[in-house]
Amino acid sequence: MQGTQFLWDIATWNQGLDDLREVDALAVLGTGDYYGNSNGASDGVLPSTSASLLFTPSTDERPRIVPYCHTLSGFLSCYNSTPIAKVDSESHLTSRIIRSFLADTGDRKTVGTTPSRDPYLAKLGGVHLAFEDALHNFVADIDEVRYKTADGTFT
Repeated sequence: MQGTQFLWDIATWNQGLDDLREVDALAVLGTGDYYGNSNGASDGVLPSTSASLLFTPSTDERPRIVPYCHTLSGFLSCYNSTPIAKVDSESHLTSRIIRSFLADTGDRKTVGTTPSRDPYLAKLGGVHLAFEDALHNFVADIDEVRYKTADGTFT
C-alpha cells in the first residue's frame, strides 16, 4: 500500500518533512472502504497506511481510527457509510474525538482504535522517504534501503 508522489508533495511542502512545526495535532483516519482486496484498509480516497501519522508525539496517542469513509461516494462500500468530516451530531465519532481533544480530556482515547490495534497499520504502516541530489532532483534508482527497527536491529 504505497503512497503517491502527490501525497508526498502535500506532506512535505512546508519544511521537507511532515512535523507540523511541532504543534499538538490529531489525526482521524477512516477505514470504511476496501483497498485492493483488503476490507477496512481505506477511507475510500487513500489507503490508511498513506495517512500521515508520524507527526504525532506518540503514534498511539493522537491518531484515532474510525469505521468511516472520507466522503459519500459512488463506491459501493462507501455509499451508505458515514463521512469522516460530515459531523451532524455530537454522537458522530469525529465530533467526540475533536471535542475531547480541544477540551484536553482523555475521552477521545476510547473512541475508535489506535494504529497498533489496526490490522493493517500495525503491520504495514510505514514511513515515506525520498532521496534528493544536490539540485533537489528525486533519485529514482535506489537498489536497497536499510532501516533500524525499534528493537535496534537493521532490516
